[in-house]
Amino acid sequence: MVGCGDSSSSTKQQNDDVYVMMKGDDLYIKYPDKDPEKVASNVLDESWKYYDGKGLLFLDNDYSLYLYEKGEKQKIAKDVSDGYNPYELSENRNTIAYLTDEDDLYVLFDGKDKVKVASDVYEYRISSDGEIIYYVNEDDELFCFSSDEQKDKIATDVYNYETSDDGKKLIIYTSENDLYFRDLEEDDKTKIINDEEINEYFLYVDNNGDLAYISEYDSEERKGELYFTSSNGESKRIASDVIYFQKLDDSFYFMDVDGNLYIKDVNAEK
Repeated sequence: MVGCGDSSSSTKQQNDDVYVMMKGDDLYIKYPDKDPEKVASNVLDESWKYYDGKGLLFLDNDYSLYLYEKGEKQKIAKDVSDGYNPYELSENRNTIAYLTDEDDLYVLFDGKDKVKVASDVYEYRISSDGEIIYYVNEDDELFCFSSDEQKDKIATDVYNYETSDDGKKLIIYTSENDLYFRDLEEDDKTKIINDEEINEYFLYVDNNGDLAYISEYDSEERKGELYFTSSNGESKRIASDVIYFQKLDDSFYFMDVDGNLYIKDVNAEK
């Protein structure tokens, strides 16, 4: 990317038609068959994100958040965090969330006014449909906050978690080495196992409530055993020496420590 001098420039193609460019601290966008448009000056380098169907979000050097679409610039917020993930837009492009420099989390649900979600937040995510915000506070407590402004405490002592694509199911690993499953349509979470050898960064849950995780993890060789727990509670080991996996429908795609790629049906006996 670019440096800070006025002579520096960079270009990123966002799709087949749209280019976003920085020259110094000036931000430009180029649409097909049009000249580049200057969006703003004093833009923080690498603070911008282009979203098809929505527009361009960016921070200026006062840490104010703006949305630029259809030639119009709209100020969304001020005093935004300078941290890792200061703002986020939902996959369906309807919901914007952001953190302030005091770690307060705000959300703008589709067509609604800004709402303060919580204070002392250090991590947050938006469901793909933009209807739910998940966040973890400084006490390692995991909450969800819905578009009807209902708040639900999901778990405590949270180490990491993942959500299903529809945002309704969660897999949670805690600092007490407990692995939990939570369906938001149910009143409480379900404990799956206590296992201190789970790698908290390899967690998976799908819309059906099927879970997968890697345990017996060897941090030196970065490999472990891949386990699967179906929504009916049946658990099995899928493979050994796994360094990466994905689940698509009823099949696991995984790579072993030697770089071999495999596919395995979850219903297969071996």
